[in-house]
Amino acid sequence: MNRTQKIGWSILILATAGLIFLEATKPVPVSWFPSYYEDSTIPLGTKVLFELMDNEPSTQLVNFQEPPFQVLTDSSINGSYFFLNDYINIEETEGDKLLDWVASGNQVFVAAKSPGGYLLDSLGLEIETAFLTNRLVTEPVLELVNPALTEAEPRYIQRDLTVNYFGQVDTATHRVLGQVQLMKDSLSDLDYRPNFIEVPHGDGRLLFHLQPEVFSNYFLLEEDNVEFTAKVLSYLEPKATWFWDGYYKNGKPVNISPLRQLLDTRSLKWAYYILLFGILIYVLFQGKRRQRPIPIVQPPANKTFEFTQTIAGVYWDKKAFGAIANKQILLFLEFIRMRFRIPTENRDRYFMRQLSERSGNSLEDTENLFTFIGQVETSQQLSQQDLIQLNKRITQFKSTTDGNS
Repeated sequence: MNRTQKIGWSILILATAGLIFLEATKPVPVSWFPSYYEDSTIPLGTKVLFELMDNEPSTQLVNFQEPPFQVLTDSSINGSYFFLNDYINIEETEGDKLLDWVASGNQVFVAAKSPGGYLLDSLGLEIETAFLTNRLVTEPVLELVNPALTEAEPRYIQRDLTVNYFGQVDTATHRVLGQVQLMKDSLSDLDYRPNFIEVPHGDGRLLFHLQPEVFSNYFLLEEDNVEFTAKVLSYLEPKATWFWDGYYKNGKPVNISPLRQLLDTRSLKWAYYILLFGILIYVLFQGKRRQRPIPIVQPPANKTFEFTQTIAGVYWDKKAFGAIANKQILLFLEFIRMRFRIPTENRDRYFMRQLSERSGNSLEDTENLFTFIGQVETSQQLSQQDLIQLNKRITQFKSTTDGNS
């Protein structure tokens, strides 16, 4: 390696090391994934909210990680069920169970961009998405309707978010609790749409809030936004048990191990442990006793080339040039049959033309070669020079075949 190459390699190594250092030391980008998981500290996690609700002195917060259908099979559960996620897909069977639970005098609070098609259809609700034709971003402006909770200025979230609202609200049965509008140029002259409503059902009620970001870490840790969220949550039944839904969460940890089902069952888990212990005992005792050295078996050597050399030497020492020439001609004819798929029984002009076209040799060279082959085949006494000449001509013919040797 000369001096220039050493300098070039040094520069390349230093540049690579610099890129690795910059990549390793750059700050971790902020994740805006809509987690809403209770232990998540990212902007759209809910660790702050969960701790605030858990520390509420007048209530008890219970965290359920099971599906609501499974939770509500216990008839002794009563209180307020709190759902919070980006989207919640509650299907028919579970939706009926949830509505029956509400009708018996309980409360459900759903904070999501969409609480699932079945619930909406069952309650006669329809969700639409707001957008502006003259702006690329949609930044929500929120306010509560109740005069006792209304603030001097609405809450403005300065971030591009999906903004949904209720397109159809039956004011005879549904009560609007909060509104949303998109920021245009200022906070004046905004056309508000309902995004927080109360729907009575049987002896209970359902609350729907379509802007789940107001319950996130990002929103609660900015200025005094926690007051706004507290006013929204004031509609939860006080002095009652609050049930936190930990099942419908985008960011909840999921065990993807293939052994999960095995280890979740007590009997299968202990059977698995006993099996591992038995294998270990076998390896330590039985396996050690039965070890034997494995002999090295050499593969059979290919002696074909040496054998061929020996036979050829025998023919050459006996000056059996005719026999050697006949073997070489037979091999050459076999080569023609295998390589060009041409029969060699009739070596007429048609045969010569076909072989010439397929091999890339001229017709004249092909005819001269087979003329010489015919002379060799009919010769009674073949000399060493004739054998050498035959070998040269066949080798020359093969070497020009399609440009390959």
